[in-house]
Amino acid sequence: MIFKYDCLSGVCSSGKAIQINEDSSIKKIDGLVGVDYVTKKDHRHDYYVFVQVDDENGVVINTDNHTDMGYFMFHTPLSEFYFEVNTKASLLDYYDGPGEEIDFPDIMEKEDIPSLYEKYHEATDDELMKTNAYRDLDIYVSKYLRLSEQTEKKINLTIIRLAFVAYRDSQLVKA
Repeated sequence: MIFKYDCLSGVCSSGKAIQINEDSSIKKIDGLVGVDYVTKKDHRHDYYVFVQVDDENGVVINTDNHTDMGYFMFHTPLSEFYFEVNTKASLLDYYDGPGEEIDFPDIMEKEDIPSLYEKYHEATDDELMKTNAYRDLDIYVSKYLRLSEQTEKKINLTIIRLAFVAYRDSQLVKA
């Protein structure tokens, strides 16, 4: 089953989840323009967040709560992005379209996230921008994406907030 960007952005704008089967669904990520592919059986979450760059292009930020592979960013025409769900196995694969993929396996150090979450999970953007995590992200994002300052700021804040979502969800699994 294929879910293109226009369908996924509809989930973001409406907040209405798509039930794929009894085990999995696609839901809006609260507070972000993105979706969470949830598999109940394994308590897996695959997150895709969209940051608009211009009328056609955007950056898709992807991470999960089960592989420890870090973050992937796709600078691509958003209309080309989709993911495909294997409904029998509740697994997904994605296609980012033409564009540039950047892997950031350690852009947010896993051991730093719990203390950041504890201090800043309810912080304002201005408060987050004063953290070392934000400054470190800014160096990488500026170096590899070379977008406008405003877009890079959105990406940096989105990555931090996405790290908080993934951390929170991983803690719910442990509880």
